[in-house]
Amino acid sequence: MAVRPAEAVLIYSNDFQGLSAAGSEWSKTTISTIASRMFLGPFAQPNQWEIVTLTLTGLPVHTHLALAFDLHISHGQC
Repeated sequence: MAVRPAEAVLIYSNDFQGLSAAGSEWSKTTISTIASRMFLGPFAQPNQWEIVTLTLTGLPVHTHLALAFDLHISHGQC
């Protein structure tokens, strides 16, 4: 008997566009804009890094997880 793979279920997605602040699932909720693109952050100042946490509750039972995100790094003033 063949085993069917489980179907992927999108649990969380956010592009932060049009928001004044991120939701309470984030430990830091500041939204910034550079070149008309909104993003969550910034997360650091010179020589001062921050830990930012995404907390999702009520997840369905699962054995595997796929995580995808965009990381934008800027050096200096934008």
